Amino acid sequence: MTEAWAIVIAASIPVLATGIGWVIRLITTLARTNRDDHNKVMEEMKVLTKSVKKVGKKLDKHIDWHAYEK
Repeated sequence: MTEAWAIVIAASIPVLATGIGWVIRLITTLARTNRDDHNKVMEEMKVLTKSVKKVGKKLDKHIDWHAYEK
């Protein structure tokens, strides 16, 4: 191995380490964002479920009203 190649290889090691560190940080940030988004969606789904149940109860009462009033 020549001295020039040794310098190139020695200089590329920190660059590669920095790149790997950047990728790890990006993945961690994306995972955190995904977790936060997932929690928000789950809360909205809980609210939607409650709303659907309320509508279902109202609809049942309305159908019963039609069935027994006439």
